[in-house]
Amino acid sequence: MNETQWDSAEEYLGGADWIPMRGIDLDFLIVYQAPTGNIARAPLPPEQRRQRSGAPISRSDLEMTDDDTDQYLATAGVPPVPRNYRWYVRRPQGMADEDFFRLVDAAVYDNWPDDNMPNHHLVPLGRALAELYSHR
Repeated sequence: MNETQWDSAEEYLGGADWIPMRGIDLDFLIVYQAPTGNIARAPLPPEQRRQRSGAPISRSDLEMTDDDTDQYLATAGVPPVPRNYRWYVRRPQGMADEDFFRLVDAAVYDNWPDDNMPNHHLVPLGRALAELYSHR
């Protein structure tokens, strides 16, 4: 098996140095594009594995949602995200969660392509993350 960015994730041990991802498809691109050494993951407890946005969903709906995420990532050329984890990125120097998401979301939305394909989000997202992490 080839190593991927997913495989480089540290074990999440808690703390204020990490920003929890929201669980939307764009977040998985953020994690995948974050500079090496800046991502972590924690296994989801079994009771949370069949939830999205805190609400329980059926096994078939969960599989469909996960498959949709995998397809979104594949369109961007990113391998499937390992399932049953909560993902985190290291907090850029003193940045609040909402400021982090505002900046990375703006990088994508300000460069929104006409075809809205996720592969077009990688370059502006990569630039924004490189800038954020260059100040560490």
